[in-house]
Amino acid sequence: MCPAAVSAASLWLLALLCTGLSLTQASDFSHCSHSFYRQSPPQGSDDESLQPLCHTRPGGQSFASLYQPACGSAVYSAFHLSNGLAASSAEEGADPVGKEEESVKVLVPALLKGASEEPELSPTASHLHQWDSAVTSLVQTTVLPQCQTSGGDLYVLIGAGRLGALGDEAEKCQTKLLWAAVCCEAPEGKDSSSVAFIRETEEEERQVSVKELEDMLGVTELFSDGCGRLIGGAVAEDASEAAPTENTEVNSDETPDTESISEQTEGSTKDHVSPDSEESEVTSSESGQSEAQTIADPLVSSETVEEQEEDENSTSTVLYILSTTLSIIKAPFHPVVSRITALPGQISYVVQEDLCVLTSLPGDTYSVFHLLISDVFSWIGSVFDLIYGIGEACFSRVYFCTSSMGEALYDSCYTGVTGIGTLAGMATLYISPHSEDFRSLLALLAAEFCSSAKPRVVTEDPPASLNARSRPALVLGPGEGSAVLNGSNAVAYYLASQSKRVGGDGKQQSLVWQWLSFADNELTPVACAVVFPLLGVMGMDKKLQQSSRAELLRVLKILNQALEPKTYLVGEGITLADMAVACAVLLPFKYVLEPQDRKVLTNVTRWFTTCINQPQFVKVLGKITLCEKMGPVTLKTNSADNANAANATPAGDTGAVGDAANESPKTEAQLKKEAKKREKMEKFQQKKEMEAKKKTQPPSEKKAKPEKKEIGVITYTVATQPGEKKDVISPLPDSYSPQYVEAAWYPWWEKQGFFKPEYGRKDISEPNAQGMFMMCIPPPNVTGSLHLGHALTNAIQDCLTRWHRMKGETTLWNPGCDHAGIATQVVVEKKLMRERGQSRHDLGRENFIQEVWKWKNEKGDRIYHQLKKLGSSLDWDRACFTMDPKLSYAVQEAFIRMHEEGVIYRSKRLVNWSCTLNSAISDIEVDKKELTGRTLLPVPGYKEKVEFGVLVSFAYKIDGSDEEVIVATTRIETMLGDTAVAVHPNDPRYQHLKGKTVLHPFCDRKMPVVFDEFVDMNFGTGAVKITPAHDHNDYEVGVRHNLAFINILDENGLLINVPPPSWYSVRVHYDSTPDCAPFLPMSNSWLPLLALSANYLPPSDPGMKRFEARKHVLQALKDRGQFKEIKDNPMVVPVCSRSKDIVEPLLKPQWYVNCTDMGKQAADAVREGRLKIIPDHHLKTWFNWMDNIRDWCISRQLWWGHRIPAYFVTVNDSSVKPGEDMDGHYWVSGRTEEEAREKASKRFNVTADKITLRQDEDVLDTWFSSGIFPFSIFGWPNETKDLSVFYPGTLLETGHDILFFWVARMVMMGLKLTGKLPFKEVYLHAVVRDAHGRKMSKSLGNVIDPLDVITGISLEGLHAQLTDSNLDPVEVEKAKQGQKSDYPSGIPECGTDALRFALCAYTSQGRDINLDVNRILGYRHFCNKLWNAVKFAMKTLGDNFVPSEKAQLCGKESVSDRWILSRLSAAVVLCDEGFRAYDFPAITTAIYNFWLYELCDVYLESVKPVFSKAEEDDRGEVWVCRQTLYTCLEVALRLLSPIMPFVTEELYQRLPRRRPQHDPPSVCVTAYPDSQEFCWHSEELDREMEFVMTVVKTIRSLRADYNLTKTRADCYLQCIDSATVSLVEKYSLQIQTLSYSQAVIPVSGTQTVPEGCAVAIASDRCTVNLMLKGLIDVEKEVAKLMTKKADLEKQMEKVKEKMAKSDYKDKVPQKVQEQDAEKLRQSQTELEKAKEAIDNFKKMM
Repeated sequence: MCPAAVSAASLWLLALLCTGLSLTQASDFSHCSHSFYRQSPPQGSDDESLQPLCHTRPGGQSFASLYQPACGSAVYSAFHLSNGLAASSAEEGADPVGKEEESVKVLVPALLKGASEEPELSPTASHLHQWDSAVTSLVQTTVLPQCQTSGGDLYVLIGAGRLGALGDEAEKCQTKLLWAAVCCEAPEGKDSSSVAFIRETEEEERQVSVKELEDMLGVTELFSDGCGRLIGGAVAEDASEAAPTENTEVNSDETPDTESISEQTEGSTKDHVSPDSEESEVTSSESGQSEAQTIADPLVSSETVEEQEEDENSTSTVLYILSTTLSIIKAPFHPVVSRITALPGQISYVVQEDLCVLTSLPGDTYSVFHLLISDVFSWIGSVFDLIYGIGEACFSRVYFCTSSMGEALYDSCYTGVTGIGTLAGMATLYISPHSEDFRSLLALLAAEFCSSAKPRVVTEDPPASLNARSRPALVLGPGEGSAVLNGSNAVAYYLASQSKRVGGDGKQQSLVWQWLSFADNELTPVACAVVFPLLGVMGMDKKLQQSSRAELLRVLKILNQALEPKTYLVGEGITLADMAVACAVLLPFKYVLEPQDRKVLTNVTRWFTTCINQPQFVKVLGKITLCEKMGPVTLKTNSADNANAANATPAGDTGAVGDAANESPKTEAQLKKEAKKREKMEKFQQKKEMEAKKKTQPPSEKKAKPEKKEIGVITYTVATQPGEKKDVISPLPDSYSPQYVEAAWYPWWEKQGFFKPEYGRKDISEPNAQGMFMMCIPPPNVTGSLHLGHALTNAIQDCLTRWHRMKGETTLWNPGCDHAGIATQVVVEKKLMRERGQSRHDLGRENFIQEVWKWKNEKGDRIYHQLKKLGSSLDWDRACFTMDPKLSYAVQEAFIRMHEEGVIYRSKRLVNWSCTLNSAISDIEVDKKELTGRTLLPVPGYKEKVEFGVLVSFAYKIDGSDEEVIVATTRIETMLGDTAVAVHPNDPRYQHLKGKTVLHPFCDRKMPVVFDEFVDMNFGTGAVKITPAHDHNDYEVGVRHNLAFINILDENGLLINVPPPSWYSVRVHYDSTPDCAPFLPMSNSWLPLLALSANYLPPSDPGMKRFEARKHVLQALKDRGQFKEIKDNPMVVPVCSRSKDIVEPLLKPQWYVNCTDMGKQAADAVREGRLKIIPDHHLKTWFNWMDNIRDWCISRQLWWGHRIPAYFVTVNDSSVKPGEDMDGHYWVSGRTEEEAREKASKRFNVTADKITLRQDEDVLDTWFSSGIFPFSIFGWPNETKDLSVFYPGTLLETGHDILFFWVARMVMMGLKLTGKLPFKEVYLHAVVRDAHGRKMSKSLGNVIDPLDVITGISLEGLHAQLTDSNLDPVEVEKAKQGQKSDYPSGIPECGTDALRFALCAYTSQGRDINLDVNRILGYRHFCNKLWNAVKFAMKTLGDNFVPSEKAQLCGKESVSDRWILSRLSAAVVLCDEGFRAYDFPAITTAIYNFWLYELCDVYLESVKPVFSKAEEDDRGEVWVCRQTLYTCLEVALRLLSPIMPFVTEELYQRLPRRRPQHDPPSVCVTAYPDSQEFCWHSEELDREMEFVMTVVKTIRSLRADYNLTKTRADCYLQCIDSATVSLVEKYSLQIQTLSYSQAVIPVSGTQTVPEGCAVAIASDRCTVNLMLKGLIDVEKEVAKLMTKKADLEKQMEKVKEKMAKSDYKDKVPQKVQEQDAEKLRQSQTELEKAKEAIDNFKKMM
């Protein structure tokens, strides 16, 4: 037995005696000693009210408990189960308690009495009664199996609440924490183990370590000296097999890495160690538990941690040897040191306990001596145990260290000898010999990173017996029968995983795969398209190469953005992601990306340079030279090969060679001259022949030239009533025309009710198994028209709505419009002034509001018209306007409820004030204009521009001293309202000014020097002027130091409460005015005195303008000698977005919403996962706003809007003190004036006739009504059917720029007023900017009406729109220049579908979209491609075609059929995943690729020979092909329908139906394709077809190089192995058809190819040989090429001579130099191609 445990047990009993507790038959408590592990009860309990009890069962079993008299129940029990006791105990029947505690009625633990006995509850139903059965289940399933297997004993502690004193009796009895600790003491030679369970809520139990439980309970130890390791390993497996309870938090799939374990351990140690933790720290260190074992996940065993530590230590054997040696040396001394350090505390503890007994039992000397003698014997036992412990510890330490060290040394030796895994000296890596093959380079790089054995590298082809399909290939063994990995990704991933370069955890591994996909799918295709023509691998198409280069830069910019915060792509070191992407960009960096490109791609260049300088990269790639100028590249070839090629001569040409040898060689000039002669003679002969032919033919009539048709002018002319279905019987026009396609469909959709949630249902309240989708539109302003930003919002929202509707969900997209208080009032005011010369004050409030309503009724419908043109599937019957009576009532109700609760209150604070609008404005209506220095800006109301961006320094005099303090300001006029000077409390320069004041130069105002940490003492002089009434920061300082708030400006920006300026001053003594000085307020009483001055000019205005005062204040400071300096200062100027006025912080009494509690609720909703914000990089912004939210000013000094339903109360009673405007006590709110009067009379306890009310003139902020929009549209506060069904909604989709202004306020007000979140998800799209990245602004001329993109508009039409706008003439001219630059020919007609598709394709989950209108035109061409494809297909299907009732395979499909169905299935999956993840670019890319590159370019072309055959039977090849084609068209149109609703409806209506009587009438209500239905995707088919298309593209390139536009040639495909030959034979018809070849002949590697072929490499498996012999006149072609070659050389010589001149770089403009370089590069490319063609032709001669 452990002596420490005996001592601890005795101390616990002594503590109980000291506190005066009476033990019932205390002498019998020894019966319960075996209930505790090593006979040690829990230490550290400080609750004196707990009563220890010992219970003995008739079977001889005992258990202990702690009884809480105050609660009348037990709160703790402890018992011991011997091996097999649990089973036998169930058979023993007995009383639940011993007789000495019958009145207590403590429950017998279920593990002791078995399941057969019914529990006997105590009167108060202890918490243990609820917890006991759960513990029994957990122990029996999780711990007992392992403990029985090992033959161990089980110790169980069960408790409720902390064992420490809580102080409050009620809190003790109402505890919610239930816990259990279990110790399995294993026999000698085996490890003991422990685990704990807790229940913090009624429905959730979880597993923790005993250490964590001890920290929670506030005890030192539950089991003396601990109880071994944390239960895991086999226990975890048993527990998983036994199906643990549902709420137990188990995660056996995730094994945290060592770093995460240590981090969690440190956190738990810091958080849970009790104040008196020294003893516990020593004990825990003695027990040998590592810190890594105290992690939160109980199933990560110590074995797992040790394995991880061994893995890490094995990498440094020397370090491991040193550390273990030190552990061996330290081991003998550790027990001694720990005993010595613990000795004083234990002695003092024993003495203290003995004295306690002495005082409590005076005279009982026997007890004192007995206890002292017991302690002496205890210490003697401790000495012997110490000696034993030293030996035991030494032996265990030596054994553990030596065995671990030996094992590590063995592993290191084994690894060094055998290598890594299956690379143990047997692996062979087959790669391409080509030095630029980036796929092989990737495999080599991954192999180079292997820390030990590397595979053998071979550049030959792998043996056919290995079945290695492509290179690189890795053979994991000596030969036949070995596993083979094919493809660069598979090989590289395997090799990188050996060196742990594939990510440290699951998340990092997923990121590595993501970057591998990015390299394969995004980078490699465009990189090859740009580089291969430069390398001569494929023909040069300048236009294609330029577009590919632009696409390459676009993709690299995405990579550049991703690398901005990172050194490497994944983690903090080189991974496979870096290797793969670096190999993909290797060729572009070597041959394409010039210095100016690399300047733009700074992050990519930095990362790439870092990678290629790594030793492994250098070893594989060598030294990389980055591109200086893009141009053709001549790759270095083997000299021996060149010599052989040069000496190779066809057998039949020996005579020619011999003749040539006898003649003297001709010069190049002679050859050129002869070639020209031959060419002229040929042309002359052809001309003569044509003339002779014409003479012999009779004259014929000239045919009239067909008139050219303009694209896109077709219109729909069939008379169709609005709402009637469009004519779909007439044949389709020849080409796609937006005007034709988009006509008549929308009214029909609307009339049919497709957009209503009631469609197809009897009642919307009926449950829908498919679910419900509800979204409300972000209500656009009623002020005019939408722009492309709104179009993006509505395109995304409509796509989502249509997708959910096609998924079968009950769908509602609710429209609405915002009254836009400030914007609308400004528009109408300008209109009145322009047309009538009147202001709103001339009309009066009521008449002005009538004018606004009139304008709204005339112009407000334009927005709805635009939305319909965009195809928005909104339920127009539910359209709402925020000033409608229903919504106005909701706004009024919301204000009144929140005001009555005190959430809305009245206060005087600083607001953003627009002097032009005479109103406070919100933060979103303030533009931040950044200035770099001195700048003159136009300000409304000022003829001259006003200076900003300067810092003015001046001095304040210290009162009673000649000393001065220098301060600086960007707004010198505000010094008239200064009331203090602030310095930092720690600034030594101003410590002597504590308690001092400074003097204002223009009045007798004395201002204190205050000390505040807000001051930056390193900026300027470290002293700051404080103007509390006109600066937000100064306001806070003024509040903290109780300063005076002096407002120097009125609502119009005129000076008030300040001395008059110097040009008003007169030398008169003003006895009746305070602060008499030259700057005093103007009033009529001063005019006679001012008239005494000869220089007096009566003012035309009541006061001076703020920016005019700026000049006079500055001059006055100069006159007084207190001005110091002016210097440039970068600053941000707040500008009102509506009026362009400079925003002024102004003190105004306003209504505010207290947002503290609501903001916390909104933040918690996101933190708890109840509200999801997508993408999640906006979470930081959300929490930053919500956690630091300020109160919201909701007052606006306008006439248009919801007038605030608050009334100021004046009581006509002398007993009631008159109130002030800022005093909220004198303000009441009411739905009517009568209700408000009644509230006021009750508040002031007077009759209603003594109450006079004045309603507030202000209106509510527009965002207030928008904040309740999600539920006010459904009739809140009334309980309506729509409210119960559709609230809360599903999704909110909007731009990220209004995340706080609208989204957050909807969440806050929804929670406040309804108790529910208004929606479950928030998707935030990017902000649309123009093609130059500029924000959309009318003054820039880049605000585009979506209707102009849809229908097209000329440049003159764009200019006319500017003329009709409210812009100033200067801004109009500026905007016209912008339009002329961006749209010199206007905007072409693109159509709605193309616009929607472009917007969705542009959408990325980032922050900005640079939208180029010209790109939208490209998607109109895509629509035309769809149009032609469906027209061709319908012609092919025929009029009598009947599709099968269900899309399914019949088993007779050709490889082309199965391949296109595989690609269709892949597109279905991608679209479904894209919609679920809001990844719209993925959706558009999948659809675009399927239609354009797979269906049209490949499938339709490949099946043309099938349709040209005569159909033999009804179920033959043609029938199968038609069914496949129909399936592709029908499904692909449904996939596209949510994004392109008009063209898909037009084409879908032309297709026959599978079940005409049952299919929906429109594609927009037809089921969206489901991946479970279309599950035909085959990766094998995709790989085969990818190879086929590579061959086809190579053949086409050769045909283009040799101008074989119409001539079909035989094609010999030389294959590397028999498998490739079989593959070519399988797809020979497809290759022949798609490449326009005469015949496709596969040739094995041993067979020879006929002479006269042009050769090109398609892949490492196949070489293309195109037969040219006999198809072209070789000599003629050679002569042409020789002429061209000579001309090119002559041109290049001229350019080189020009560039070689000494003064070329100095005198020639840079642009001309670039043109010359480009001309030289192009000529070089053409020359290389000409030489190559000449060589090929000469081989055929």
